[in-house]
Amino acid sequence: MSSKPSNAVTMTDVAKLAGVSRASASKYFNGDMSLKPATIQRIQAACEALQYVPNQHAVNLVKGQSSLIAAVVPSTTDSFYSDTLKHIEDFANEKGLNLIVQSTHGDAERERKIIQSLRSLKPRALILVPTASDEASVRFFEALRHDIHIVWLDNCLLENASYVVNDNRHSLEIICDYFLEKGIHPFYLDVPKKLEKPSITTRRKSYCDRMENAGLTPRFIVDEDLDITWPDAAYGHTMIFKWLQETDWASEKCGIICMNDNIAVGALSALNNAGVKVGKQVLLAGHDDIELAPFLTPPLTTVKQSCSQMARAVVDAVLEPEIIREVTIHSRLVKRLSA
Repeated sequence: MSSKPSNAVTMTDVAKLAGVSRASASKYFNGDMSLKPATIQRIQAACEALQYVPNQHAVNLVKGQSSLIAAVVPSTTDSFYSDTLKHIEDFANEKGLNLIVQSTHGDAERERKIIQSLRSLKPRALILVPTASDEASVRFFEALRHDIHIVWLDNCLLENASYVVNDNRHSLEIICDYFLEKGIHPFYLDVPKKLEKPSITTRRKSYCDRMENAGLTPRFIVDEDLDITWPDAAYGHTMIFKWLQETDWASEKCGIICMNDNIAVGALSALNNAGVKVGKQVLLAGHDDIELAPFLTPPLTTVKQSCSQMARAVVDAVLEPEIIREVTIHSRLVKRLSA
């Protein structure tokens, strides 16, 4: 049997070389093992000789079940999302699924363009961390849900939809109580309202409720006019640098709760650069328990979200689109030297 370049080989070539009909070859590639063993052997030998690799995505589409799932997130450099995506990929691979990931970089218009492009691939499901929660985005996703199975991660914008989220109210309750038990009235390092999402709103409200229940006034560190697209370490550093200059922080036993660990990394850097003894003069905590958290100086006290548990729940929801799965996962406090 002679061979030819693999990029020029078609199923018809395989069938011809194997001496079988194209219909028989098609049955083989679609997993129909009702063919005679001798026929299967001839097709396999032809594939090997021609170095033919079938387009599995196309095969699955013909069978009505794509092996491709897509994930769209605001940032792939965000430690929480990157960790969760790694687990999603592992669990998906166990089920014979392949994951592709796209980042919106915090741009809602880019998000819509990415999703429109992904639709042409006909993925089995779209795992979505929404960039924005404005009315235009909600309308877009409401229309989209009729064409593709959406599994929401971290934030959900629609009713009667499958989602996997952290119990953000509980998260802030446990970290606030931790500070209050130490006799500390903590500041909350928040993000501008332009970045508003359900998870951010819930964390802020939980902080406010906990402070008010304790008879204290909520105290925020935030700049609504700052031009940012994502709450990262640079934002945390900028805000705490300004806070140190504008606040008489040394006059009281002081604490700061950051909206997430990425912000806390920058906040910690600003405090260390200013010579502040974190964990003694100022207590600092974050949220997420990113991979870097235990290795900071000092190690970061935070609230741990289980990326693995969330990822498994996401894949379960992908596999059963006919079931609406509403999964809320509890987090836990991780005490380290920063607070």
